[in-house]
Amino acid sequence: MADPANPQPPQEHTGLRVIALFKLTKGFLLVLAALGSFRLINRDLDALARAWAKHLNIDPENHLAHWAFTQVAAIQPTKLRHFGYMLLLFALDQFVEGYGLWHDYAWAKYLLLVATGFGFVWESFQLVRDPSIIHVAGVAFASCILVYLGWMYRADRRGDQS
Repeated sequence: MADPANPQPPQEHTGLRVIALFKLTKGFLLVLAALGSFRLINRDLDALARAWAKHLNIDPENHLAHWAFTQVAAIQPTKLRHFGYMLLLFALDQFVEGYGLWHDYAWAKYLLLVATGFGFVWESFQLVRDPSIIHVAGVAFASCILVYLGWMYRADRRGDQS
């Protein structure tokens, strides 16, 4: 039983802080990507793609480059705008989750558990469907976070019972 006269300070989880920093960094990068998406609205994307290809010394007559130019030219401004909005929503989710994890809020841990659980299932499905080192890394990363959350939950429960 916990002694009310001698309360234990809350346990600080360094792992949560690392995950929070990762989430906050990802949110920042998503905002930058969204701003880039908005900046491309109403620009000549085909000319921009051809300029990048020239800068990267890619032959514009290459069949893959030609296919890429065709795909880029078909992108509508509305799609770029919607893509930017979706990136901003995802960034907001990352910021909220990072903030909650940094401050060790229980709701943020549950949100992380659910998001990582879905990520684990998705990466496992992709690994079975198309084995690659990227999917192995995704499954391993999600597994590490889930194991850490389980360990942290058990440690917190033991702290409550002592």
